[in-house]
Amino acid sequence: ALIFLLGQWATAFALGRPGERVRTWPTALLLLGLGVWVVLLLSLLQYTCQAQWGWRAFLYLGDLAPPALWGILVLWSPTLALWLWSLRTLEALRARIPDRGRRAAYLVGLAGLLGLLSWCDLWTIDYLPLALGAGLWWLGQDFYLDSSRTSMTWLILWLLFFAILLAAFAFRQTLLIDRAAQAEMALIIADQDTLEMPAYYHLDAGWDTISYATAPHLLPAELGPLPIGEGRALLSSGRSDYFYHRTDGKGYVQVGHDTRGYQPPLALASLLFIVGLLYILALRIGSWLLAYPLADWPYPLFGPASLRVRIQLSFFGVAFAAFGLVGWFTFSFFRAEPDFAYGLLEQLLSLYASLLIAVGALGIILANSITEPIVRIGDKLSDTDLRNNQPLNWPRQDEIGRLVQSYNQMIVALADSAEQLAASEREGAWREMARQVAHEIKNPLTPMKLQL
Repeated sequence: ALIFLLGQWATAFALGRPGERVRTWPTALLLLGLGVWVVLLLSLLQYTCQAQWGWRAFLYLGDLAPPALWGILVLWSPTLALWLWSLRTLEALRARIPDRGRRAAYLVGLAGLLGLLSWCDLWTIDYLPLALGAGLWWLGQDFYLDSSRTSMTWLILWLLFFAILLAAFAFRQTLLIDRAAQAEMALIIADQDTLEMPAYYHLDAGWDTISYATAPHLLPAELGPLPIGEGRALLSSGRSDYFYHRTDGKGYVQVGHDTRGYQPPLALASLLFIVGLLYILALRIGSWLLAYPLADWPYPLFGPASLRVRIQLSFFGVAFAAFGLVGWFTFSFFRAEPDFAYGLLEQLLSLYASLLIAVGALGIILANSITEPIVRIGDKLSDTDLRNNQPLNWPRQDEIGRLVQSYNQMIVALADSAEQLAASEREGAWREMARQVAHEIKNPLTPMKLQL
């Protein structure tokens, strides 16, 4: 943990302070940072094909090899560096293209160029989700720089967004890896009528359909005509299948399995979100334990201390503890029948992770609803003068309602005091004028003497 903390701080300081701008080519730096991160991600995804029971599209996260699980944790370190890199380079891009509309069009076009690579045979990478994710990532960073709001709400939003982006890209990329293995298996079956698979694939869990000779009328309609000696992958209706038209006239070879639709990437996104949140909170807690000054914090992930952040962190702490206890009791209950309840247990854990995200969003909404009127009162107090103060409205007579009522009574009393002060000043002015007039009347020769 200490090495991670020191590594994050060193990366942040190497990339510069938040106020410093990168003077080199921002476009090249954006693409370079994205490319380095993708290389790290692709190297991690190779471990997903070495699961204990075969690759099942992230539906059963316990199947992943230990290097893959550790890699998910390690990947957050360069991810934070990529986030900070994007902020620094976008600052330089904003200086060169100050117009927001032109800058957004430029970033969308840059992401579109990445999407065009999908029609090229440049490595085995699915560029479409990568291009969409990069465009949304850069546009979101640009909006973030406009708001300059470093709060827990923004932190949770970015973590959730990036977890979904990473899960979608990983899911599509592993489908490509799986499709290559399906094609290899189909060719082996067609040539030899036997099956010799690599050791890290297990047919009992990896594929539910192994057909040596499928009749043409049993093929799905969306496959279309398939010439002899050619194969085609089909991803539809929550299934991933590969069909090969045999050259010996025995029909079609089919290799496929059920991908469970959107459930696997959602389960992976939940895991990534929880790991990322714990990782960033560990960074912040480590800084607090090491007495690292908040003013020198290199990552703009946390704003100053506030009641809103305390409420949100408390809510997350209670939610983590509650779901941890529920998960522990569930695991203990089903542990007696591992063969029967293994799949159900994994799906329940994925459900708990998704519910934790929903509870976290509810905590953010609750904290914002509590602190929003306090923030509004603070803004009103900073703008308070003797006149023209607008009262606040609050629909309920609770603690915040009484605070709002006290503020409204204060501005009414302040307005009355201002009127009394103005009236007192007017009376004092008239009194002074009357005294001077009376003095002149009593001494009519004084002006003449002064003239002489």
